[in-house]
This record gives sequence, C-alpha cells and structure tokens, in this order.
Amino acid sequence: MYLHHILLNIMKKIIFLWAAVWSIALMSCAQESQQNKTGAIAQNDKSDAAVQKIKKSDAEWKTLLNEQQYEVLREKERSALSAAH
Repeated sequence: MYLHHILLNIMKKIIFLWAAVWSIALMSCAQESQQNKTGAIAQNDKSDAAVQKIKKSDAEWKTLLNEQQYEVLREKERSALSAAH
C-alpha cells in the first residue's frame, strides 16, 4: 500500500513536469513565430521602399531588351492596366 502511494506521487510529478515542459515549449514557439512574422513584415517594408519604378519610352525599352523580353514586358503592362480597370 505504501509503495502504491509512492508510485502515484511519482506519476503525478511526472505528469506535472511533462505538462510544464510542453507549456513552455508551446509558448516559446508562439513567441518565435510572432517574432518571425514581425521581422518578415519589417523586412518587406524595407524591400518595398528600395524598389523604384523605371520609366523609359518604348523606343528605349526596345533597345535594351530583345524581342521576347519586350513582348513579356508589354504583356505584363497590359495585364496590369486591364486589372486596374
């Protein structure tokens, strides 16, 4: 009977410690996830600020790009214009 109580107390302590460890691990993961999201948002803001639009005439683009590249550029521009309307 005495051994039964000792084993029961040990089991309770093991369960309590297991629950505590998992709680700490989950909280740590949640904090890390939040920090990653915040860092990613800040990093995206910085990269957006660094992007500058380049304005060139069609003639300038034709001299810089080959025919296929120029057609892709024009197609993307047409798609962006039609999506805006």
